[in-house]
Amino acid sequence: MSSKDVLTANMRRLRLRAAWSQQQLGDKIGGWSRQAVSSAEAGQRAFALDDVDRIAAAFGRSVAEILMPMGPCAVCEDRPPDGMNCRACGAEGATAPEEGAA
Repeated sequence: MSSKDVLTANMRRLRLRAAWSQQQLGDKIGGWSRQAVSSAEAGQRAFALDDVDRIAAAFGRSVAEILMPMGPCAVCEDRPPDGMNCRACGAEGATAPEEGAA
């Protein structure tokens, strides 16, 4: 897992734990739009070092903490039920098969 992958996963997990919207996180980072946060969480945005500093500060974490993989979610252990999303970490359960699908 790359540093960027870890950062984006941690951003989403910490944002959901804080019960912040993407816009709220963008405001806390400083001038990021909801779309910028969405792109960052999806891994579609490059990060400058000052971005990483501001993201860490928004969560009250060090840069080292935000770049280290977090352990499994205490609520779902990163395995929510099929078709469900964990509200604590944002992990998505497997999509339930459509009716009639074989």
